[in-house]
Amino acid sequence: MTHSAVHVWYMYWGIISLLGVCCHTPYSSVEKLYDSLLSSYNTRIRPLQDQNSTLVLRVRFTPLALMSLHTTEQMMSIMGVFNLQWTDDFLQWNSTEYDGVEYVRLTIDDIWHPVILLSPAYNDRQVVGKYYFTVN
Repeated sequence: MTHSAVHVWYMYWGIISLLGVCCHTPYSSVEKLYDSLLSSYNTRIRPLQDQNSTLVLRVRFTPLALMSLHTTEQMMSIMGVFNLQWTDDFLQWNSTEYDGVEYVRLTIDDIWHPVILLSPAYNDRQVVGKYYFTVN
């Protein structure tokens, strides 16, 4: 089975993903996969074999809590989770070659990712991210 979809969870306000590598996978298999995936990976290049094609990025925001509501000022703040998903052509592997490893956990600095800026009208912009990706 070949895996190529990159599922990205930007967890905002300190919520983190607790996904990991399967519990009975030898360390050496995971290390071999990481080395294979990242040894020649360039985080500055869009993850497409054909750089002229369009990268499809799916975005979902799930609100979790209303933090404040100021009706007279017409402002509100909410806490939520961004889910971004795309296919990375360079993060593909055959799980049978790595003792059945079907997904790995990478940091945001390991792979290409879109830059997401939040720009509320009453506050400064904030970069969203610096958490983990699950790749499968």
